[in-house]
Amino acid sequence: MAQNQDKLTTELLNERNYPTWARAVSFALSGRGKIGHITGTKKKPVAAKPAVPTDEETKAIEDWQMSDHQVMTCIFNSVESRLSKLFLYTNSARELWKKIETMYGSQNNHAHIYQLKQEIYRAKKGSNSNTEYLIELQAKFDELDEYLPPTDDPIEIQKRQSYDRIYIYLGGLDDSYDALRSQILASDPLPSFAEVVAKIHNEDSRRVAMHYPHVPSHDNHAMAAKVGHRNPHPSSGTEKKGAPSHCTHCNKDNHKRDQCWFLYLHLRPSKKRGGDGGDRYKKWNGGERKGYGAAIEPSRENKREGSGFGSEAGPVGRSDSGPVGSLDSTQSLSTNSGATDHMTGNKALTKQLGVKAA
Repeated sequence: MAQNQDKLTTELLNERNYPTWARAVSFALSGRGKIGHITGTKKKPVAAKPAVPTDEETKAIEDWQMSDHQVMTCIFNSVESRLSKLFLYTNSARELWKKIETMYGSQNNHAHIYQLKQEIYRAKKGSNSNTEYLIELQAKFDELDEYLPPTDDPIEIQKRQSYDRIYIYLGGLDDSYDALRSQILASDPLPSFAEVVAKIHNEDSRRVAMHYPHVPSHDNHAMAAKVGHRNPHPSSGTEKKGAPSHCTHCNKDNHKRDQCWFLYLHLRPSKKRGGDGGDRYKKWNGGERKGYGAAIEPSRENKREGSGFGSEAGPVGRSDSGPVGSLDSTQSLSTNSGATDHMTGNKALTKQLGVKAA
């Protein structure tokens, strides 16, 4: 109960409420006749001869010390416990009051003024009653007046107008500018509006040069991993939803030209036993392994008889009439590709062409 009586305010001091807190503490100490301890008007008595003070001087010093410690206790009890540890080793109420004022009561706290103005701009009545809405707004207005008291000085008025433009401009930036915004608001005095705009322009130029994403919410590589082989290039959104994609290069469905394995061999997934490579290959090839797809796959006979590249599964090349690669015994070798040499794993084809096998 004694601790509650020593509290000067119902709302404890935190990092944001210094103006209203200091006003309430000043009223409470003034009502108890102790305001002089924080303003410095009630100074500590000094003995005429400090080495040998008289009894009256000693009594006056002790009385002042007791009163000053009472004020310090009341202030400590009116501060959040985590913050009070910052001021434990002060020696007087005046010293304690000045330290708190220095730390939280700067009249040039641009970051806090900016935040207050943003909260006022965004305030909504919502489901609150009109009285509750007015109380919330009035508290912010009063706190703002503590930082920006009314003035008739034309120079101060012009400076505040310039600052308001900066607050509005910075308020429109997204969260990716938080570090730069904090750096600007920590300046005292604030830079001019033109200088602030120049800083943002320089930051945008730096991001372009460093290929920095506009909104750093997702990693590009993580997004690419989610897309996978089947859609390495996102569609433009012009095709109808649900319509099958069609390749204008190989004239097959289920993929587009920029996803065609004939043009981009690195996109072709490896066919591992037990994996889904075969299913994806079949779907990409229009549902059946025929045409180009069949030409890419080597026949069992070629695998058994062929050697070198002809025995490997995979595309070797392509001509206008189709890909030139491993062919089975029922197919003929395409020779109109313009190439001077051809390769096959089937010796019978070389005999048909009248070529002497090596």
